[in-house]
Amino acid sequence: MKRIISVVAVCIFILLTASSCSIKNSQGISGANASAPSVSATVAPTKMHNDFKDRLPEFKFKNEQSEKYDDGMRYVLTVKCSDSECKKYITQVKKCGFTENVIDEEGYFCAYDDKGYYVEITYVGDMLTVFVKKP
Repeated sequence: MKRIISVVAVCIFILLTASSCSIKNSQGISGANASAPSVSATVAPTKMHNDFKDRLPEFKFKNEQSEKYDDGMRYVLTVKCSDSECKKYITQVKKCGFTENVIDEEGYFCAYDDKGYYVEITYVGDMLTVFVKKP
């Protein structure tokens, strides 16, 4: 008798779950894409992209750079460059307003700007990594 009740309970649970999924699908939301951003939500990452880009200087490296955005809160740029390019880039970053709480040592620079953005630049070997965090 307990086994029959257990089987009936599992069947009811499965039916309720299946009907719940079909209701979501009929509304145009599937389980795999339920958390995917809508068309209007894609505007925010572009704005974040521009916010980060506006904080950093326009600088033309000899090699191609790689960019990455994390959750609209962080931006990471990596590029293979020379020591002189790195020093020129750090000088440009300082001119863009990153002048508060500065640490400037060989191969490492970090500072805040007046809006609270944080930049950290590391140069190891011939790889430059620029990390920007939103306030």
